[in-house]
Amino acid sequence: VYAFDLPGIPKDTVSIEFENGVLTVSAQRERSQAVSPDRLYRFERRYGSFSRAIGLPQGVSEDQMISARYYNFQTANSWFTSGGAGTMGCSLPMAVGVKLARPDERVWSISGDGGFQMNIQELGAIMEHRIDVKILLMNNGYLGMVRQWQTLFYDGRYAGTPMKNPDFEAISGAYGIPYLKVAELDQIEGALKTAAEHQGAIMVEFLCDPSEIILPMVPAGGGIADMIISRRT
Repeated sequence: VYAFDLPGIPKDTVSIEFENGVLTVSAQRERSQAVSPDRLYRFERRYGSFSRAIGLPQGVSEDQMISARYYNFQTANSWFTSGGAGTMGCSLPMAVGVKLARPDERVWSISGDGGFQMNIQELGAIMEHRIDVKILLMNNGYLGMVRQWQTLFYDGRYAGTPMKNPDFEAISGAYGIPYLKVAELDQIEGALKTAAEHQGAIMVEFLCDPSEIILPMVPAGGGIADMIISRRT
């Protein structure tokens, strides 16, 4: 039995057996207990922690893909995204605009750690105007979508994608915004309920598994017939 343990990657265990002239090779990936976006949305679908009357401004990267696939939309005109334009960092300023236009609705801004820092200065507007925006920050320590491409198409050569992130709790506190951190699966329910019930802006940081791959996806230059639906495809 051989175990491959790489930083930030769930452990792979490969078993090799030879019996009666037959060689059998099997592999098993140890499931990370870190939070992943799909688990968060599956939890929301089951427990309905997000309000049904909401605005959901969305960033660009894996968080955008996972929202489109897993979020349990209940109302029309509730998902705000740049779509194929890929405007990285748009979630937070869009959330500000949505909340000002729809003050009676609950608004959740969902961003990755890379996109969030591109318009992090909007926390100043949120503080100054006391804008009630719920900020969900998916922190996997990488530029997640680019990392996914490097995983699938470039043999895991991660160049320019690892993130050296600041202390988001300290940044949130500097703007007078309450902060919660979620590092384990059993913390999700309490954090979402606290954020939903809090009067005013709040930031919830989710420490996510960097090895998560968001599928399905179509590779560059490919068609629908070339869609990747699993990591073995």
